[in-house]
Amino acid sequence: MCTSKLFIDEESVKKGEEDKFALAFARIETHYFVNGGFFRTESQLLDDCHKIAHIPTVIVQGRYDVVCPAKTAWELHKQLKASELIIVPDAGHSCSEPGIISGLVSATDKFKSNPWCISSYNVVRCKIHNKFKTFKAFFWGKRQDF
Repeated sequence: MCTSKLFIDEESVKKGEEDKFALAFARIETHYFVNGGFFRTESQLLDDCHKIAHIPTVIVQGRYDVVCPAKTAWELHKQLKASELIIVPDAGHSCSEPGIISGLVSATDKFKSNPWCISSYNVVRCKIHNKFKTFKAFFWGKRQDF
């Protein structure tokens, strides 16, 4: 529980030490790791960026994210040439950190007046875990299947 946040939240640490929560969390994480995040290949997200390149995209990345290193957000940003990359200087991995929340709200507010997004206003958090690379990205707009 401590690896996902830059600033340690004692309540989260305490919750993570509870047997019932720890077992449920371990099962979910293991399920995703064993199944490669449900991607066909390790590089599927980067390989298939052309399928979502038309979707307005903002990538919000914590500078001190040790779960999904900033390098992976940069690689995704390079593939999605029209995307915007926001590096939050005082955040780790967790979307509950103040800097990440601020970045996500700011990104979402940009799409309020975009007619393309209003028709299908979805926020999809794509998190891909595997043994070599990890990507964390946020996509706004119409749902796209990879």
